[in-house]
Amino acid sequence: MYRIIITSGGTREPIDDVRAITNGSTGTLGSKIADRFLSDFESEISELVYIHGIGAKIPSVKSMKLRKVEIESALDLLETLKLEMNKKTDIVIQAMAVSDYRVDSILKKHEDGFVKIDNQKKISSEIEEMAVVLKKNPKVISEIKKISPGTALVGFKLLSHVAREELFRVALEIGTKNDCDFVFANDLRDIDGNKHIGFLMDREGNHMEYHSKDEIAQGISQECMNLLRRKNEGK
Repeated sequence: MYRIIITSGGTREPIDDVRAITNGSTGTLGSKIADRFLSDFESEISELVYIHGIGAKIPSVKSMKLRKVEIESALDLLETLKLEMNKKTDIVIQAMAVSDYRVDSILKKHEDGFVKIDNQKKISSEIEEMAVVLKKNPKVISEIKKISPGTALVGFKLLSHVAREELFRVALEIGTKNDCDFVFANDLRDIDGNKHIGFLMDREGNHMEYHSKDEIAQGISQECMNLLRRKNEGK
């Protein structure tokens, strides 16, 4: 029986207690991947943990094996993964769009320059000019194999308007750097509604091509289960 973690949707980095920096990830693909695992392979799954951003799409398949965990920021995601991976985890599918930066401080323009202001509550809309200072977030995908070296890992990489060769090169580089078993690579220009061209690349650079979110979800779930079965047989 396999324990699976899927992260999905986008993170949200608070500016104050009502405003935030976020991204446009809806979690649709992550939810479809979870649905395929639960509909096609439920008998082989002990638990599927679906870690999702605020407002992200939720899997539609009803299953006692599914447990949903909502998080907000990139640091929340990292802490949640550390907690969840205290239990044996066979595979992590890191489909969430994680913010590269979080808010470090807010500065209000003053006659002598900028001064730091309190952003623990709503910032006044009367302020004419202010600056948001950002601080780099840790790369969550880089931490997963450090937390649990034996866990299989699927990374995701989205680029915008690049040549296929460049997309494949970057995906392979990310996979090697983070010890991924697979990397799903796609380009923003190839995403429009359910039309979604993407490539699942293995450690050797071999790839499978898909042409819709449903195809992608089916392909990723099937290839991941094949990988887990091979690892289990090799024990």
